[in-house]
Amino acid sequence: MRVCAKTERTKKNVVRENYKIKESEAGLLHRYPVHQIGIRNLKNATKQNQFNYINMKSILDKINKADEIQINKLELNKYEIKLGVAEDLLKAKAQMDAINKSLNDELIKLKNSDSAILKAKTDAQKIISDAQKNANKVYSDSKKTTANADKTLSQVANLLDKIDKQAKDLGLNPSTIPNYTSIDNLYNTISQEIKNVNGFTYQND
Repeated sequence: MRVCAKTERTKKNVVRENYKIKESEAGLLHRYPVHQIGIRNLKNATKQNQFNYINMKSILDKINKADEIQINKLELNKYEIKLGVAEDLLKAKAQMDAINKSLNDELIKLKNSDSAILKAKTDAQKIISDAQKNANKVYSDSKKTTANADKTLSQVANLLDKIDKQAKDLGLNPSTIPNYTSIDNLYNTISQEIKNVNGFTYQND
């Protein structure tokens, strides 16, 4: 932990002054014997030096206490900063968790929709396949129907030709014969229908 420069300089000054006091006491005794400077003056000087020493020590204690308070404040600030950062990280984590869940949900929806498309295609292909099979059956049946119709028309045509010949031999008009005209009309209608059925082509095949 860094201590401010002013505090450090004050400590150094106090130590320096304390050293000077002790050095002064030692020098005084060294230069002047006790009987020359006087007992009273020596005691007074010693008391003054002790007083100065006590004051200097008190100042050092106060400085140390101030440094301790400053260190505690810095530690408290560190704790508050850590606590604030931890709260910010907790909020950020909650937001990230929510976003992650939202994205996962969207991905699940996308996959489900894709599966629905695949199922629809599969179902549609089956429906188309079934419809195609049915169309093939209808086409095959239509061919059988037209074949039978052609056979019947051929028989009717022979019958009408026979009637025409007999009526001509007898000098009769064939149309006067019951059902002749209706059969003749049906023959023409069925002939056209056979052409329509045989000529039909699928538009959506």
